[in-house]
Amino acid sequence: MVEKDGGALGAVPYTKAYPNLTKAVALELRTAAAALGQDEAAFADYLRAAASAFETNDWFSADEAWAAMNAHNSKYYLRIGDR
Repeated sequence: MVEKDGGALGAVPYTKAYPNLTKAVALELRTAAAALGQDEAAFADYLRAAASAFETNDWFSADEAWAAMNAHNSKYYLRIGDR
């Protein structure tokens, strides 16, 4: 929350309120994705999409990548979000 005109509080995206933290999370997610082998391509795609979402606040691509994972293409089940 930030103070707006007239002293009222208003919501701001995490990327605006915490730019250094969201960039750091994105870097960690990309580093983790790079460390995964080819057997975890779907999970790596999800980590990269979540990293981008932490920078843009556009979570649709991350949701799509998460939904594309299943027991046949990843042994991991992880949901990443900004809340």
